[in-house]
Amino acid sequence: AIGYAATWVALRGWTDSRERPREGAGPMPAWRRRLMWVTRLSARCILFSFGYHWITRKGRPAPRELAPIVVSNHVSYIDPIYFFYELFPTIVSSDSHDAIPFVGTIIRAMQVIYVDRFSPASRKSAVNEIKRKAAGNSFPRVLLFPEGTTTNGRFLISFQHGAFIPGYPVQPVVVRYPHVHFDQSWGNISLIALMFKMFTQFHNFMEVEYLPIVYPPEIKQENALHFAENVILFYSNESSFQHLWFSVAMWS
Repeated sequence: AIGYAATWVALRGWTDSRERPREGAGPMPAWRRRLMWVTRLSARCILFSFGYHWITRKGRPAPRELAPIVVSNHVSYIDPIYFFYELFPTIVSSDSHDAIPFVGTIIRAMQVIYVDRFSPASRKSAVNEIKRKAAGNSFPRVLLFPEGTTTNGRFLISFQHGAFIPGYPVQPVVVRYPHVHFDQSWGNISLIALMFKMFTQFHNFMEVEYLPIVYPPEIKQENALHFAENVILFYSNESSFQHLWFSVAMWS
C-alpha cells in the first residue's frame, strides 16, 4: 500500500507516453524518480516475504551510457520484481496490462513501452520507442526478456529481435534459482500454486549474474538476427545454458 501510494504521487500530474502517443513522453523528472525509491524498497520487502532473504549478485550493471539495453533470461514472475528494485528500468509490456489494478500504475511509472504483439504496426512502433529511449541517457535502461516466455532456467530458446534491431550494446544478465526440493521456474504450474510452494519454504535461493557487454556487429549490413545469435552464443559460452533452436513469435 505504501509503495502504491508513492507511485500514485510520483505519477500525479505527469503525462506518460500512453497519453501522448504521437510525440512521445520525455523522461520522468528526477524528483519523481527519487520518490519511486519508496516503491522499489517495497518491492524488495515483497521478495523478502517470498523467502528471498538475500540474493546473490555476481558482477555489476554496466553504466547506462555504455549499455542502454539489458537482456535477461526469464524464469519466474520474481524476475521483473527483482529488476524493478535493482534497476528501475523501462520495460516492454502488452497494452492490456495497463488496465490491471496496481500493475498498470507501476508499469506506467517505469515509462513502459506498450505493444500489441499481434499488430505489426504496434511491434514496429515499440521497436522505435526502444531505440528512442535507448538513445537518451536521461531515460532508464530498457529491460527485455527476449525469449518472450518463461523457461526452466537451464535452456535458452531463440530470441525475439526487439532488443537487437536498434543496434545498441546490450548487457546480458543470467537469473538462476538454485533449489533442492522445489523448482521455482514458472512452467506447468499456476501462479497461485507457485506462490504457495514458495511460501512453504523458509528460504528461496536466487542468483543474478551480470555478464560483460555485447556489442552489435561492426558491419552495418549484419542484421538483428545475427546480433541476437551472437548474444545467445555468448550466453552459452559464459554460463551453463543449453540452447534450443526453437523460435517463438520472432520480431522481424
